[in-house]
Amino acid sequence: PSGVFDSLTQLTYLTLRNNQLTALPEGVFDRLVNLQQLYLHLNRLSSIPAGMFDKLTNLKELKLYSNQLTALPEGLFNRLMNIDVLELCCNKFTQLPTGI
Repeated sequence: PSGVFDSLTQLTYLTLRNNQLTALPEGVFDRLVNLQQLYLHLNRLSSIPAGMFDKLTNLKELKLYSNQLTALPEGLFNRLMNIDVLELCCNKFTQLPTGI
């Protein structure tokens, strides 16, 4: 549910991998401003809301592989200035945003 992580503002690592997740509520990660690693792989996500990672400016690793993603919103990763690892393989992409 939305707000489930709101009190965990000092969290640096979050893994939600292999949970059969099909959707992410908008803003669910917005208060996790210290997050450095976010693992969402091995789920059933078919889309990611625009702006989902905008507040995660300290993120270094983001794993979205092995989901059901077919496209990504334009600018989804634009604010991830510290990203070192971005894993998107094994999805169902038919298109990717420019600049990725």
